Amino acid sequence: MTSTFFTLAAPSTETLDVLLRAWPDCTSLAHEPYDSPAVYRALEVFHEAVQTTDLLRAFNWRKGFTHGAALMDPAKLERASLGRWRALMAAHICLDQACQGHLLDILRSGYLEQARLRLVELRARL
Repeated sequence: MTSTFFTLAAPSTETLDVLLRAWPDCTSLAHEPYDSPAVYRALEVFHEAVQTTDLLRAFNWRKGFTHGAALMDPAKLERASLGRWRALMAAHICLDQACQGHLLDILRSGYLEQARLRLVELRARL
């Protein structure tokens, strides 16, 4: 695997703004029960926002991210360019579609909030 496989073209600034507006409030939702209607609604709103943007791009995330630990590595997220961030988030969203509940898991682990914070940082640079 080469480093470039993990990087996609940066999403549009419009996409970034749509995602940031729809991003779940991870801090408050992390304390909600797993089956809370608030959690499911927040993730549903996020999914709907993703579907209206150019975030998802066809690439083989299973080949690029063959190990769960590599996909969940916070160091990859902390150093991610906008294109790498896009690839990581697209992989997580695709994984959620293949394995329902993945976004809930990364919300609970704090990874989804880390992804939001990195996006805010990257967006501020544009």
